[in-house]
Amino acid sequence: MLKCVMRAAVILALLAATLPAQPVVNKPAQPNKFMEAVGRRAALLGREDGTFEAWVYPIKVLRDFRLSVYVDDALEPVGLAALAETAEVRAGRVTLTHAHAAFTIRQSWVAAVDRPAAVVLLDIDTSRPLKLRASFTPEMKPMWPASFGGQATGWNGKDGVLTFHEGLRRFRPVLGSPAFRRISEQVGHQLPDSTIMIEFDVDKSGRVPIVIAGSRAEYDAAIKSPEELAAASDRHYKSFLNRTLHVEAAGLTEAFNWAKIAIEKGWACNEGVGCGLVAGWAPSGASQRPGFGGTSAATP
Repeated sequence: MLKCVMRAAVILALLAATLPAQPVVNKPAQPNKFMEAVGRRAALLGREDGTFEAWVYPIKVLRDFRLSVYVDDALEPVGLAALAETAEVRAGRVTLTHAHAAFTIRQSWVAAVDRPAAVVLLDIDTSRPLKLRASFTPEMKPMWPASFGGQATGWNGKDGVLTFHEGLRRFRPVLGSPAFRRISEQVGHQLPDSTIMIEFDVDKSGRVPIVIAGSRAEYDAAIKSPEELAAASDRHYKSFLNRTLHVEAAGLTEAFNWAKIAIEKGWACNEGVGCGLVAGWAPSGASQRPGFGGTSAATP
C-alpha cells in the first residue's frame, strides 16, 4: 500500500513538473505599443504609456483615459504616460511601472473573464502626499453599426461614481473609485462634449482601485474585492493552459502558449446575441470599431 502511495506521489510530481508555466514578458515600455486587458464582456484597449479606451460590450464607455500627478504645490501635473519605464505582460493582466523621483506607481489592468467589469489597480509608493488626476473623453456609444441618442452622465460624489446612460436607460455603465473626490463641471441632462477630469488625493503609499463596469451592481461587486477579480483571471488562464494541449519544443513552447491565449482572449459576448470569436483587438480611437486594424489581443 505504501509503495502504491509513493508511486502515485511520484507520478503526480512528474505531471506537475510538465504542466506549462504561465508565460510572462518583462520589457522596457514602448509608448506606441498596443497593450490590452480583455475579457468576454469588457476590455481596456490602450498603449504601453498607460492610456486606454474602455468597453463594456457592446458599449464604448470612454477613450483617451490617462493619469497625471501633482507633486507638492506644482501648478502643472506630471503625466504618467511620460514616466512609463517597464511593462509586464501576463495572460490575465498587464502592469506598467511609472517612476519619478518622488513616487513610483505600478498600474495594472485586469478585465474580468466573464463579467462586465474591468479594473485598474494603482500600487502607489510615495514619500509625500500626492494629488492624482484621471482625464478622459466620454463616449457612451454602441459598437458600430448600432447607435442611440440621449446620452448623459450623472455624478455621485459620495461614492465617487460616474454613471453613463442613454435615452432608454437600458445601458448604464459606470466608472468609479472610492478614492475619487472632485470632478470637472457636469451638465446633467447631456453628455459633456469635452474632456472630463476627476481628481483624488493620496496621502501615503497604498493601493487605489478604479473600476469600469456595466452597471452599478457590477461596480459594487467588483469594488468590494478588486484583487479577487485579478486573482480569478489568473486562475482562469492557469487552468486553461493546464487543460489544453501542451507542446515542449525549444523555441516553440512559449509562442504556442501565447497563441492559445490569444484565441481564448478572442471570445466576446453580448447579452441577447451570444458569444463569438473576434478577428483581433486594437484601439478604435474616435471610431466605434474596436480591433478594425486587426491587431492581435494577446501578442506581447
